[in-house]
Formats: sequence, structure tokens, C-alpha cells
Amino acid sequence: MKFSGYQLLSQRGAGKDCVAYLARELSSGNLVQLCDLTSAAKHQRRWARLTRQLKKIAVFSHPAGRPLIQLQLNTDPRFAVLGLTGTRTLADNLQQPSLQWPTALAICLRLSDCLMHAHRLGISHGNLCPSGIGIDDDDEPIVDFTQFLAMGITSSQTSDPLDRCCLPKSSSTVGADPAANDIYALGAMHSMLLGIGRFGRLCNAPIPPLSEGESASLESLIDSMLDDDPLDRPLADEVVRELNAGLRAHLNQAHLSDPGFGSVTSAPTPSGGAETGGDAETIGLMKPAPAMGNERGLEGRRLGRFQIERRIGSGAWGAVFRAIDVADGATVAVKVLHPEHANCRDVVKRFRDEAHILAGIDNPHVAKLLDVNCQDGVHYLAMEFVDGPNLASLLARHGSIDEPRALQILADVARALVEPHEYGVVHRDIKPANIIIRLAESGGRQRDAVGRQPDRSQTAASDGMGIEAATLVDFGLAQDLFDDRPESDAGEQSAPRAIVGTPAYMSPEQCGGEPVGPETDVYAMGATLFHLLAGRPPFLGDNIQAIIDQHRNQAPPRISEFRAGIPDSVTETIDRALAKRPVLRHADAEALLVDVERLLRGEPVSIESHPFAPGDPSAAMRFQFQWPLRSSPAALWPHVSNTERLNEAIGLPVVDYTRQVDDEGGVTQTASAERLGMKFQWREHPFEWIEGKRLAVLRDFQSGPFKWMISRVELQASSDGGTHLSHHVIVQPRSVLGRAAAALEVGVKAKRALKRVYFHIDRTVAANGVGDPFRQPNRLKLARRRRLDQLIERLRSRELNAHVVARLSDCIEKAPAQELARIRPLAFARQYGLNADAVVDTFLAAAHEGLLVLYWDILCPSCRIPSDIKETLREVKNHSHCPACNLDFELDFAGSVELIFRVSPQIRQADVKTYCIGGPAHSPHVVAQLRIDAAERLRLDLSLDVGSYQLRGLPCALVIDFEVAHPGETSRWDIDVDADSLSTPLDVPLQGPEMKAGRQCLVLANHSRREQVIRVERRSPRTDVLTAARASTLRSFRQWFPGEILSPGELVGVGAMALMTLSISDDPQAGQVANALAGQSFLKMTSEVVERFGGTTLPGPADRVRVAFDDPSRALLAALDLHQSWSADGSIKHRRLKIALDHGGSVAVSVQDQLDYLGETARAVERIFQQTQPGELTMSVRAASDPVVASLLTERQLDGRMETIETDDHGPVLIHRFGIESVRADVDRVSD
Repeated sequence: MKFSGYQLLSQRGAGKDCVAYLARELSSGNLVQLCDLTSAAKHQRRWARLTRQLKKIAVFSHPAGRPLIQLQLNTDPRFAVLGLTGTRTLADNLQQPSLQWPTALAICLRLSDCLMHAHRLGISHGNLCPSGIGIDDDDEPIVDFTQFLAMGITSSQTSDPLDRCCLPKSSSTVGADPAANDIYALGAMHSMLLGIGRFGRLCNAPIPPLSEGESASLESLIDSMLDDDPLDRPLADEVVRELNAGLRAHLNQAHLSDPGFGSVTSAPTPSGGAETGGDAETIGLMKPAPAMGNERGLEGRRLGRFQIERRIGSGAWGAVFRAIDVADGATVAVKVLHPEHANCRDVVKRFRDEAHILAGIDNPHVAKLLDVNCQDGVHYLAMEFVDGPNLASLLARHGSIDEPRALQILADVARALVEPHEYGVVHRDIKPANIIIRLAESGGRQRDAVGRQPDRSQTAASDGMGIEAATLVDFGLAQDLFDDRPESDAGEQSAPRAIVGTPAYMSPEQCGGEPVGPETDVYAMGATLFHLLAGRPPFLGDNIQAIIDQHRNQAPPRISEFRAGIPDSVTETIDRALAKRPVLRHADAEALLVDVERLLRGEPVSIESHPFAPGDPSAAMRFQFQWPLRSSPAALWPHVSNTERLNEAIGLPVVDYTRQVDDEGGVTQTASAERLGMKFQWREHPFEWIEGKRLAVLRDFQSGPFKWMISRVELQASSDGGTHLSHHVIVQPRSVLGRAAAALEVGVKAKRALKRVYFHIDRTVAANGVGDPFRQPNRLKLARRRRLDQLIERLRSRELNAHVVARLSDCIEKAPAQELARIRPLAFARQYGLNADAVVDTFLAAAHEGLLVLYWDILCPSCRIPSDIKETLREVKNHSHCPACNLDFELDFAGSVELIFRVSPQIRQADVKTYCIGGPAHSPHVVAQLRIDAAERLRLDLSLDVGSYQLRGLPCALVIDFEVAHPGETSRWDIDVDADSLSTPLDVPLQGPEMKAGRQCLVLANHSRREQVIRVERRSPRTDVLTAARASTLRSFRQWFPGEILSPGELVGVGAMALMTLSISDDPQAGQVANALAGQSFLKMTSEVVERFGGTTLPGPADRVRVAFDDPSRALLAALDLHQSWSADGSIKHRRLKIALDHGGSVAVSVQDQLDYLGETARAVERIFQQTQPGELTMSVRAASDPVVASLLTERQLDGRMETIETDDHGPVLIHRFGIESVRADVDRVSD
């Protein structure tokens, strides 16, 4: 990839979002760091967050800030260019005894001033520490605000203790404020640098020449910066003012003779003319904000990164301005606190407290908080500017709203309040004036029109106006700190109300000045819905007190008195919301939303009601078994959810399954079994489960004594750390005989068997997994016992890992027959805490000796369940089919072909029969699976950990990738699972939101014509699969199973393989024989090293060696180890290695009875090899940019350069060249 105006010199590192290069700016010759952002641009939501942050940094410039020289975000290639940082860090300075007072003071002041300017623009670092701050040759600090790209500088010395001092306790909590974290870190570094306060004795700080009063004042400031409560820490503006005032006499010693070093007299312009990729012109920083005696003085000025345009509202607590965010050109609303309140600590703290809570809420029905800040004593917050009329103006024009639209608007308001109510935030001022209506564009998607009021000649419906959505504004802060009304009304009220709220919509407790809660907002929403439908609020009066008295003492009127035709259900919802006592109302917005959605006939049911009974549930027989268990739900889940083992253990019969595919691609699964002398046949619906909590299944019987049966298991954590297990069975008998059969088989036999198995599982788990969870240990007969001992003794004679051999022997002897039918070596290693390589070697040796039998599972890439099994690789073709998913797929040697083992029938008979195929244990990567009927909406509550996930739908083929992160964007996600309505191609995963770690709520709506099965899956790659690609690189596999190759002419794709070509140069002073002997020595050494690092040798020309690895980091480690071994051989002189490495997709093929890897990667590595000089390691850009490889290159201090080479068949190719003559020798670590 070419970056216009820059020459790439070498790679500096690689991370999730970018690859960083040392580059030269061609126009100036200056060295810079170029960050290739191509990988980040592939992820829509992450890219949006990253670009927002980079655009803010583009308008920031400060002598102590790392300069952002160029930013190209809108066109390919996407990249950022940064200035270089110093070679030293602040940690290095702090550990030197020569640090002088003027230097320490100057660093403190520069850092404080830098943070002040950055925070004004909404830029926070969030992870400041001494090892992350550079020091240039003039002892000036350099703060890198682009550290979120994971390309920060590192200290050359150990500085962990100092770094840890800069980390506040609150830094890892949800909603932690990065700006407050910056202040804490700044305080810690002030303490270290100046030798004052909590951390003053940690470093070699100079003795400060301060008076007693100056020292006490500075220590007090530092203590406040280190306060445990983030909201009690000062703002960066306040820190600078305190330093400016307290250290005025010492500023000249710090070479800062200007006593107003912290004042912004003019704005720094973007560094180097950074191109932000936006349409708006970049605006420089303006003069300091004026005093707030007259807010109109702000117009035309700048607060932080917000260019103030004009005032649009005013109230008792502050003023609201329309402004432009200069980072991206967006229009925003800026609310400024009146100066008379700015000095009230409690008001300011509450201002910041609720603002930071709201900052974590990303909801389309809430005006999003963008920034809360202070500049020159002016406290302000910036919020999303919502363009549209407020609901009060629509009511003034049209009188009332029709019922469907009114309910939709109220539902949007309730959705806006669900998450805040969870945080304990109460709005207190919900009213039509605080609800902004987003109008649909002409011809665009519209909801139901505003209703026609009988006494109005003109309505919204007749205007043809459509309403898209409702947005709640003045959220959280507005009701406490502002009363934003049109300027024409501002004079009516000049002081804050003693009772906060708007009387027409205030709850009784709010009217009385009593404590409020979420129920207060519910009352206001009920009053607002009443107004929408009736054209007036519930209570009217000549004055405020009259209205308050009615709220507190008078029953609200019925909505039917003002509007005919309102359903009783709507009336009941309004009456409940307007109840005088809070306890009689809906508990919060979530509870009200459930009722409103029911009224809209789209109520999202809970998964607890699944699966639905297919017939009349009143005629069904119900059995409920409950047992207290000692183990936790998480520990019990892998066994309780293993329905294959559980069904066999409780004595259920073997099941035969058949599948049918309908015209729309849906799969219907039919099962049959014999029991009690009767033939049972049923339709097996997909299992439904939430990992660790519940699983359930519905079976529709076509024959037998039952019509249908539901089995549901629920695990609830108990207060003592154990589990309350409930097993519910609901059966609809077909006849009197069926009722008797259910009473006996379920009520008696199944209950007894389930209790026995569940308690056995509990005892096994409590004993740390010693023994089989489902059955007592198996006992071998004497003859088979002797045969097993003989084979185990052979394994011991091979000097294999003794612990692994012993564990394998114990497993084969005692494990149940089901477990021995499919033994997965890497899963076996993980289960028993054994070395994975030792387990694989032992299993292969056991298969060679006849103790185990080797098989190949063909894994479906969608459900990850084996869709087929092959006895040899020769049977493997390049395509396969998964009957469960009705999916044809192309095989991938590196992902969909797994090597497994089965016990030899000479020792034991494995149980390959099927008892259940759809339970959660078959899909351990699936966190939740559920069925959603046509037109159903379902609420799914999850507790996902931080990680990557995928939401997948069948048969609709919907695929959405999403992340769970800390802190994340949102906790609620509304999803339409009908992929037919999507414009994005179904083979391209959609990008979902970034969910908050902890609790998540997914509301799924099925608008398709048929049932959909929805799965939430972990997207992380499986590390317990011994793939064919990896197995083929193992020496023991090739040695003992040389016949395990593909059929001649069969080509199977490999997702990614690392291919490497190596050779040695001849010694011109040696003869032909000596060079030939050296070549033989090189081949032997290469074979040993490659084998040690998990690689394999491939067929190739005689003058070089071709090798393959399943991991590029293993290939790099092998190359470095080979170089060290070769260099250490004193008998070899004047011969140098040349190595070329690439990583990418390949094609597996059998060549002369040996596996080989061909394709573009093989051709690319040969092109690179042709350009490699003796003593060099060259590799492609894609290999070098692998994060683990990049880390190893830095760790081994490989100093490379980048170069464009010319090739005959591929044009110019960019490669990395590394000299390997002085490589560090510590290559003992192999990446996992």
C-alpha cells in the first residue's frame, strides 16, 4: 500500500486498530510515525469512535502534546501521521538522581497546561503514567493522546511501581471518567516530581525551595487531585489556576516567565495542517471566554472545541446556545451555568455527577451528552442538537394525538428512561416541551400520523406530516439546573424553583417536595399521555398552587371523559401511572414500557415463558422437581446441559434422527425411539437456553401416548454459593393410557433418575471433577485390563510424558463408553491441565500402537458441530454439507477438519449411539439460543463478559457481529431478525452496537412469516481443535501416519498458513565436498528446529528448504532459533542464512505422497526469497503486521527497513528486510 508523500522505512508495531511505521516525509525529509488505519476502518462502530477521537485531536496543538501532522479518514488508504516522541520517558527522569528543581517544576507546569487545553477540547488520555510520557532533548514532556491506537512509547527501564501509583481505584469501574483519571495521574506525578505529598518519597525528587505556606498549599492541591472520589478532584482548569497562583514566584525558575502560562491567549492551530477528512473548515482556538455577567458575550466565541453561534434559550440556572463542534462540523447545543451558581461546589458537583452518568448512555431517544467541561470558570455541557419541533408546539397546533401515535411517542420516552432508571437517575421534568419530535422526510419512512381532533380544521394528518421518533431532552441535568424556555418567557422566572418540575405533570410527592424515584417519572409520563390523547393535562387551575393541590388530593379524571373510543386497556394503563401512591404505579420506565408495548400489540415476552405449549396448557400434566445443590450454577452447567450424557444416564432410549428441508431452507428434525414396547415419534424443536441459567425443549409427538412434552431446567444461585435446580416437565397425554404413562414414567421413574444423576454431578463437581459426573467408574475385564497394560507399557518405553500416559490409561479404563467415542486431544489437555503438545504426541503414539483409532471430524463453520466423520484424509473432499444448518460449505484445513481419536475396540467398545443431538453441550460457543415465532417480540437478558460475539439467525441467515466492552455504548439493543428486509448482502456480517459489560438486554422482533432460531455466539476462535493443518506439521504424525494425505488431485483450502523458504550461502573458499557437507548439516539442523517449533518440511528444490507453520509467530521463532544455532556452530564459517516468510491463504494438496501447500502465499514467499540477501530475514507486510509477530520483532530488537521490490509477475511489492546477524538469542518462548 502506498501513502502519498511518505516513504515507509520500518515497522514500529502492530495492534488491533493500526500498523505503525517509521516513515520519512518526502517534502521535508523529517522522520515521522505513520499509522495505517486500514484494519480499524473495517469495523464500522469502532471506526466511528476512533475517527471522532482523532478529529478532536486534529484541532489540538500544544508544545507538550504529540503532534498529529496529517489525518486521512475519508479515502483509502486511511492513515494518521504523528510526530516522533523522545527516546526517554518521565519514568527514566524520575529514577535519575540528577533531576533539578527547575526541570521538575517545568515538567509539572507543562503537563498541567497540556491537560487543561486537551480537556477543554474533550480530549482525555485516561492512562497517564510516567512510562507513557516522553521526554525530549530539551527535557520537555510529550503526552501522546493517540495512545488508544496502541502505539505508545515505552520506557527502557522497569517503572511498574511508579505507573501503578498513577492508577486510581475507580479507573476500572463502569463509567469511570478518563478526565478524572488524568487528574489523579497528574497529581501522582506532581507528588513524585516535586517531592510533596503521598508519593513524594518514591523518587529522587529535588528539595523544593518553597515557603511553608507555598508547600502546604501545593500539598493540599495534590491531595485533592488524588481524592478517591473522581467528582471531588479539581478540573484541569482549576489545577492550572491554583499552580499559577501558588507558584507565581517560581515560574521564572521553570523557564516560564509568563505568569499566565495557563491562560489561552490564542489558539494553537492544528499541527502541520492536519487534514481531518471532514467537510467543515478547521477553526483555531479563540480568545478566553468572557465573564458570564452577560451571556451574549459568548456569541462568536469558543468554549473548548465548540464555536458558539447564538443563544436559543435561557432560564434561572443557565443559558442554552446553538454551537458548532469544530472537530467534525456537527451542530450541538451548549448549556452554560450562570456565574452565580458556578462557585457553588454542591451545584457544580451535581452538574458533573449526572453529566458523567449520562455520558455513558447511548440511546436514540435521548439527546446524547457530548462533553461536560469548564473553561476559565465557565461551566458548560454540550449535547446533541435535536432538530425538530417539541411536542408542546405540535399539541398547540393540532390539539391532540391519535392513540397509536401517542403510544409510540410514550414508548420512545420510556425507552429513553430504561437505562437511566437502572442507574438511579430520575428526570423529574418530563413534559411535552421536553420531548422533541424528529419529523420524517417527505416520502420517507413514517409512523402513524398525528390524530385528527374533531374541533380542529387543520391537523398533522391533513398536513401530511410524518413522525419518525421522539427524543427526550433536558435529561437528568435540565430539570435540576435549567429551565430552558423560549427567550420570550425567560423573564417570568429569575430564580430556581423550590420545587423542581413543571406543575401540570408533577407527581404528588414531587409537589410536596418529598423524595422522588423512577415512579415520579412514570407519573409524568402518564400525565403526558393523558395530554396527548385529551388535548389537555389531567389537572388545570388558575395558579400553580391550585394545580399542585389537585395532584396531591384529587383523583385524576378518566381519559374517556375527554375522548371517546379509548380502549379500557389504555385507560387502565393511564390510571395506574397516575396513582397517588408511588407503590401503586409502574415501578420504572421498563415496567411501563412493557405495558405500552402490549398495548401496541408488540409486547416483548420473556424467554422464561418459552417454549410455548402447542396446545391447551390447561389440559396438560405438570411435574416440578426441585433440589438444592452445593455447587454453583457455572460449575454445574457444563454437565447439566450435556443432554447426550444426561439422557443416557437416566435410562432414556437411543434416538434415531431424520431431517427434512423445506422450500425456504428451514430444517425440520424428526426423532423416533422405542420404549415400554411402544414406538415414539416426534418433532424435535430446537433447544432453547441461556448459558448457566436455563435450557428447555419442546417435543411434538406424532405417535405414542403423548401429544407434546416440554422439559425445562432452571439454575438459580443460592445465597450460600450453591444452586437451586428446578426441573419442570409439562406433558399433554393423548389418552387415559398416556396420563397413566406420564404419572409413572415422569412423576416416579424420571424424578428418581434425575435426582440420582443431578446429585452425582454435584458430588463430582464438589470433589474438583474427580470421577465421571454421570456414572460410577467403569471396570475392565481381566483380559482387556492386561491388553491395556501392555499397550500402556509400550507408550512408557517411548519416553512420553508420564503424567499424560497415566491420565490416558485412567481415562480408557474408567471413562464411560460415550466419552471414548470422540476424544479430542486439545480439549483433553485443557480438561486435565496437561501440556497440549505432550498430549498430542501421546495420542498419536497411542494410535500408532493400536490403543486409539484416528478419525477426522468435518466441522460446520456455522454451528461448529461435526457434520460428518471420515476415517482417513483421503476421504476428505473440498466441499461438505451440514444437514443441521442445511449449509453447503468449502472445507478449510485450518478450521473445519479436526483430528479426533476413539478407543480401540480391542480394549473397550465405544458407545457411538445417539441419545440427543441438540443440547447446549454440542455447541459450547453458543451463549444463548431461542426460538421466536412469527410476529413475536422477545426480551433476552444476558450477562456477557467482555469479548467479541455474533448474533446469528436461521433460516433467515442474519449475521451481526457485536462487541461487549468496558465501558461500552449501550445496555439495550432492539433487533429486527428478519434478514429479508436488509440491503446488506447476507454473506457480509452486519455490525451491531458495542454493548456494555455486565447486564445486556436484547429485544428481538421477528417480522418474518415463520419461526426463526436466534443464537448469540462467542466469536473468539476455538483453541481446542487440533486441525488438519496443524496436525500435518507434526513430525510424529508424518512419521507414524504417512498415508494420511489427500487423494491425488484433491485441493482443500487452508484459511492461513505461514510459509517460509530458507537456504545457506556457499563458502567461496571451501571446496564442493565441504559445501555439500555443510548443506547436509543445514538440512538436519533445519529439520530439528522446525520440528521443535511445530512446523513441517515441504517438498521443494534441492538448493533451499520450504517449511510450513500454522502460526507465523512460530515460524519467526524457528527462524531466529535456527540462526542462533547455525551461528553457534564454530565449524561453519563464511556461510550465511537467507530466510523469507509470508502468511496467508493456501491450498493443501498431496504431492508425491506428501502434503504440500500451494497458491498465492507460496508464490509470494518465493518472490520475496529471490530478493533476499545472505544474512537477511525478509517478510511480507501481512506477516510483519501480525500483532504477535510485531511484538516479537520489537522484543528481539530486530531493526528492519521497508523496501519496494520489483517482480516479474506481480509488479512492485513492499517487503520488510531484517538483519539477523545480531539477534537476541532468547527464543525459548513459543506463542500460544
